[in-house]
Amino acid sequence: MNKDCRDKRNINEKKLVAAVQETLKAHIKLVLDYSKPVVPTKLFKSAENDEQIKELDKQIKKIKATQKKLLKQMQDEVMSSAEYDEMTAYYQSRLIIIEAEKEEVLKRKTKLLNCIDDISARFKIYSELPELTREVIATFINKVVVENKKSITISFRYADFFVENEKVTTNGNFLKGGEENGS
Repeated sequence: MNKDCRDKRNINEKKLVAAVQETLKAHIKLVLDYSKPVVPTKLFKSAENDEQIKELDKQIKKIKATQKKLLKQMQDEVMSSAEYDEMTAYYQSRLIIIEAEKEEVLKRKTKLLNCIDDISARFKIYSELPELTREVIATFINKVVVENKKSITISFRYADFFVENEKVTTNGNFLKGGEENGS
């Protein structure tokens, strides 16, 4: 066959499998590091759950303080019982709405934590990755693009949960058969 007619992106299958396997190991390690239980990661910062909860708690505290002031004013006969009832009903309805909103934020945060735990559990199963199987590829890899003999790009599933633009391009050393890691 004429050398000019060959596809320049051809790559040795063993080298490709080894590069994908090593890169996937690095990706799994990265995900497991990101999902340590203590770390609130970027997910919470971007969702601003903690800030929303603090703000809602502040509003709840303010409404409860106002309700106490209203009771004191009624007891001191600064306002009538009817005025007190009307204002208390208003603040109570606001309190119910704010507490429901806080509950919704807490549910979102819990759902996010459960999602992280679920993904982390899936990754822990494959943390050693003795061999690259079809199941492993289907579970973790969206696509592999062979750029040329020295470069491949791997697009991972679940990447958006942990790292922005998680696409790893292996370095040429690994694909040449060197001992270096391809991550």
